[in-house]
Amino acid sequence: MLLQKATRVFFLTTILASIISMLGCSNDLSRDKAREIIIKSLNYPIPATEPLDIGSKISADQMKLTWLESLKNEGLISYTYHGQNFMKFHVVSVSLTDKGMKYVLGGIYLPDFPAWSPGLKYVNVKIAEKQFVEVTGIRLSGNKNEAVVEYTWKYANFTPFAKGDLAGYDKNKTYKEAVNMQLYDDGWRIIK
Repeated sequence: MLLQKATRVFFLTTILASIISMLGCSNDLSRDKAREIIIKSLNYPIPATEPLDIGSKISADQMKLTWLESLKNEGLISYTYHGQNFMKFHVVSVSLTDKGMKYVLGGIYLPDFPAWSPGLKYVNVKIAEKQFVEVTGIRLSGNKNEAVVEYTWKYANFTPFAKGDLAGYDKNKTYKEAVNMQLYDDGWRIIK
């Protein structure tokens, strides 16, 4: 009787250990797991940048001149006004202040056709961050080793450069995206 009881305990312990082991190695793709993979693989939050013309003799329409003036008032840039060109665009020379340099991502680069715009250079300035919001759906393939994961993100953490007419940077809107994932021996991965 003691042997039967010991055998039963061993048998139940073995079954319980097997169940726990199978649960721990689950290949199911939950929304939480998909969120974790997306944030890690795509490096959320992602900086959102815009090019800023710096250098001498930059043409600016009235809207851009107003934006530059607001950046100057924030202490992010300095500029010199040179009047208007023959096409009635304002001509300015722009430079970044130390305060403005904090928002520069990457280095200075030239336009695609520098001969057309001598003295013109660009820098990418951080406008905001793309922040992950949530996974909105998971569609598994028939064999359950591939999935399309739909999710949303939004713009947040706006910088002082986010002034003027920056179409597409709506802080009240969420944007939809989707990624393809595939199950590997070590878990789910985004495939491109």
